[in-house]
Amino acid sequence: DWAGGCLASSREAGDGSTEIECTQCPSPRFNTLLTSEIRNSLGRPAECACPAGTLDSNPLDPRNASSCTPCPAGLYAGEVNSTQCAPCGPGRFSTSTGMTSEDDCRTCEAGRAHSVFGAASADVCVSCAPGRYASRTGSSECEDCP
Repeated sequence: DWAGGCLASSREAGDGSTEIECTQCPSPRFNTLLTSEIRNSLGRPAECACPAGTLDSNPLDPRNASSCTPCPAGLYAGEVNSTQCAPCGPGRFSTSTGMTSEDDCRTCEAGRAHSVFGAASADVCVSCAPGRYASRTGSSECEDCP
C-alpha cells in the first residue's frame, strides 16, 4: 500500500513479459484509486496529481514534486493539477498561501471596502470616506449615506 499513491510504469522483463512497476508519488503529489478520473491541465490522466491549492507548472512530468507550488497569498486553486490560481474577489483578501477555495479568503470588515482582485493584505480594505458607508463585510465599494 503506497501512502501517497502509485506512479505506474511498465518494463519488459527478461522472459519477454511485461512487468508493471509502481513507485510512490513524490510529495506533495498524490494518487488515489480514482486516478483515471483525475486529469491534468492537458486533459490527460494525472498519475501523480498536484493537490488543490497548488499550481502544476510541469503537468507532463508527474515525477517532478517541485513543480507543485502553493498559490501565492490572495489567490487560490480549488482543483487538483491547476495551472493557474484564481484571485480573491473584491472586498476579500488573504495573507495565506496554498488556499483551496474563495471561501478561504477573508472579508473586509463593515465600514471598509476595496475593489482589488487578488489582494494579499487587509491593508487594501480602506475606511469609507465621511458621508459614505459599507454596512456589510466583504464590500467592494462604499455607498453614499441616505
